[in-house]
Amino acid sequence: MSSAPSNYCKAQLVKDLKCFAPLERAVRNLQIPFDEDTVLYIHDNYIVRNGILVEDLVIFDDISEEWKSFCHERLGFAIPDFQQQILTARQDQ
Repeated sequence: MSSAPSNYCKAQLVKDLKCFAPLERAVRNLQIPFDEDTVLYIHDNYIVRNGILVEDLVIFDDISEEWKSFCHERLGFAIPDFQQQILTARQDQ
């Protein structure tokens, strides 16, 4: 059985993610010693995992409007519109 990556995810340092209090508590409650420079991944469904695969350990999955807003405003998280990028690239040719 092979592991599948999610459709999109963004690498993010723990020190930046921990600015969101509920996620900081989740990381602390896992009792896994994450360094401030450890990289975690925000997936296209806003779940934070320790890798790019959908089977990787879930670090945070309390998806709320507050969390989504934090992702967009503080972390610059945005799921790219690949279809629009393809169309724009074709027009530029």
